[in-house]
Amino acid sequence: MESVSALERAWEDVLDGSSENIREEVQAANMLRALANPHRLKILKLLNQTPHNVMDLCERLSLRQSLASQHLARLRLDGIVTAVRQGHHVVYSLRDARAREILAILDGGTPGVVSRKSRKKHMNGGALRGNSRTAP
Repeated sequence: MESVSALERAWEDVLDGSSENIREEVQAANMLRALANPHRLKILKLLNQTPHNVMDLCERLSLRQSLASQHLARLRLDGIVTAVRQGHHVVYSLRDARAREILAILDGGTPGVVSRKSRKKHMNGGALRGNSRTAP
């Protein structure tokens, strides 16, 4: 079985010669695949509230560290989350505005509008992110 990085390079080779529409469709499929896994969905819901390190996610979701790390690596490769080293820890945050919109819809909200519930979460997390249609 090929490694994830080998598969990513193969897809990039296919996409380099393709139209922008195909690239967008592949990105959309990657996003939906990421959201289709219950563990990744739970991770994204937590990251939508505030950034977390791996151990914090493991404690909150009762996941093994290796499993959480694998899911975060997939989300990072798909460009849905970012990772920033802070001392001895790597802190992950949600960077994709489309993922925020999908999470808002799943939470009973409307796309492009931050729900009151979500707005309170962001305010409690330190900063109001505002309209989810802003650039990541």
